[in-house]
Amino acid sequence: MGLVEVEGVTMMEDFFISPVGKEKCIGYEYRVETVYRDSDGKDSYRLFKKENLCKDFFIKDDTGSILVKPNGLEFIFFESTNVKRINNERHTETLLKENREVFLVGKANSDEGKFFIEKDPYYKILGITFSDGISIWNKYNPLFKSFVATCFLILVAIAIILLY
Repeated sequence: MGLVEVEGVTMMEDFFISPVGKEKCIGYEYRVETVYRDSDGKDSYRLFKKENLCKDFFIKDDTGSILVKPNGLEFIFFESTNVKRINNERHTETLLKENREVFLVGKANSDEGKFFIEKDPYYKILGITFSDGISIWNKYNPLFKSFVATCFLILVAIAIILLY
């Protein structure tokens, strides 16, 4: 099995065909949700099935490339690639494809002198996002922190009022 060299993500010649869009990809997250009407008459969704599949792949930067063993890989801040509605179900897939700049969080490990990145068994994390996902995080994380701090201060004020 050979490698296809690309910037950022490198895929082995073996690949998946995605379930919704029938596209070649390194991996995907596939979700099936039941569609129902809420009390306001708007469509709401309840997760029925979720599947993450991903082949081993390489990430590459200026220092070289390293194998990623994607068992347990979580797709973080990925936009849906393809969405299809069939009767009362919404089928959504998010694809990991070649030639994308990504950020990866996991544990570097080795076996017989071969290095790879895998899910950290202690922290239980192996996550991947596009650079766009980091932009979203950087934009909304300060707002989230401010919200949490405000809620905490309100709860402290309520507790003080109730105690006196």
